[in-house]
Amino acid sequence: MKRSIICAMAILAVAGFDAQAQLGGLIKKAASKVVEKKADEMAGKATPEKPLDGTPLGASALDGVLKGLNFELQQQAEAVRLKGIQEQKLAAWQKADEAGRDEADKYRASNEKVISCVSDELRALQDKHSEDMPARMMEMIQTPGGQEKVKELTELGQRLNEAAQKNDTAATRRINGQYLRALGVDPAADSAVAFKKCGKMPLAPASYLETERRAKELRDANEDLRKVESDLNERAAAVSGMPAKDYFLARERLWAWNTARKNKKGTGGVTKDEDALFSSRAADIQKVEKALR
Repeated sequence: MKRSIICAMAILAVAGFDAQAQLGGLIKKAASKVVEKKADEMAGKATPEKPLDGTPLGASALDGVLKGLNFELQQQAEAVRLKGIQEQKLAAWQKADEAGRDEADKYRASNEKVISCVSDELRALQDKHSEDMPARMMEMIQTPGGQEKVKELTELGQRLNEAAQKNDTAATRRINGQYLRALGVDPAADSAVAFKKCGKMPLAPASYLETERRAKELRDANEDLRKVESDLNERAAAVSGMPAKDYFLARERLWAWNTARKNKKGTGGVTKDEDALFSSRAADIQKVEKALR
């Protein structure tokens, strides 16, 4: 009996020794981590931060950067609002397009048929006018005042070439009509002849007009969003009163300082004067922090 009690006590003693040894190991491991962390912190304090490139910011420069960042925040909020409108307009256009697609396809097919017919007829009339042109010109020269007419045509031809070279579509169309009428050709009369043969243009159904209206609203929403999102840095720099390059570099300095401050890792490489200045304006910087991210 005594022997079994002694054995049991021996086993418990061994087990207790093992547990104590494991506990001691855990304590040593934890202590080692604390020492390593302290060593890292001391090393961080001992190693000076690399100064940032660029010109340190003074009070007026910081005011400018804060203005630019505040503008960026406003534009970001506006972009979120416009994005919601864009999504609404897209959904409305998709709904209208789906509802009126069959009717719109029929309208487009009828419309294209008439346009194609009219184009062919006008081309045939133009070919005929070209064939008749030498005789028209000869007759014009022989009639009283013909020389003045030729002079008018020459001037109109020069103006037509100038408008075409400038890619001025409206002027080209207008002068071309004047030129043809001076030759005795009436484009409006030719169109009337062509439509009489081909039939009138079909009326657009209400569903098609609704889809087109929704499509225009979507295009406008896309353009509004594009204006807010495009060239944001340049526009923010203009608000700050700084050149775009200087604004970008100043913004980076403030970002580096703010990131280091949040992570409690020094000053981010800014100067002591900047650190003091930024710290004194920490509340203002925090208001525009989202724009720095």
